Amino acid sequence: MVYSLGRRRYISALFPAVITFLALAAPILALLKGAGNLVNYENAWKGGAGAVWYSLWTSAASAGGMALFSFPVAYCLVRMRGGLRGLLDFLIQTPFGAPSIVLGIGFITLWNQPIFDAVYGTSLLLILAMIAAYSPFVIKVISAGIKRVDEDLESVGRMGAGPLKVATRILLPLTAPPLIAGFAVGFVLSLSNLGTSLLVVAPGRSTLPITIYNYLHYGADETVCALSLFLLALTAASLAVLLLIYKFLSRRAWK
Repeated sequence: MVYSLGRRRYISALFPAVITFLALAAPILALLKGAGNLVNYENAWKGGAGAVWYSLWTSAASAGGMALFSFPVAYCLVRMRGGLRGLLDFLIQTPFGAPSIVLGIGFITLWNQPIFDAVYGTSLLLILAMIAAYSPFVIKVISAGIKRVDEDLESVGRMGAGPLKVATRILLPLTAPPLIAGFAVGFVLSLSNLGTSLLVVAPGRSTLPITIYNYLHYGADETVCALSLFLLALTAASLAVLLLIYKFLSRRAWK
């Protein structure tokens, strides 16, 4: 329902405008001022380019893993009935109660074993940690998309095909937009993570947030501001691309 605010709409618009300025515009302006001239951006890129590319591919791999893991879990969460559904929903929420540092220490304790040498100390550990940390968000996004798929379509599909074909021919095409939305959520959260990645990142590697954190301790304020702006620009550009893909798939799936 739409409510008319009348003359109060101007006063009502003032509150989100102030919040937007304090939470978004003011910090960006402060970063632009702190970064200084273009030379500082060039120096920041030279020192952080490797971290940028490393963050990009590990975040993309983490988001892809989240989507693959979350799709069957979200399907069970939506279609399941009875007490098992409540239990599954509860288990999905448990990672929310674990702070990022605690999750990182838990991963170190679990994977720092001789039998896991192929995983521990590699980028795969970082990817697994991001999947564990942020899959609940992705599951919720994908669940909302699966709810839009009529169960009757699946029932009709099962009359002439097996579960795998129903999933690939009916479910996946219709849930492609929420899958992209879930991928975007997982990608952005992984890209900005510091607490967990600081503990489990592979030796000799550094994500962009870790690089910013390290420069902050060195007192390189201009580099910190410039790299922070790089992170914001990287996030915005990635979201713009994923939004275009989402809209394209939405027109095809839900037209």
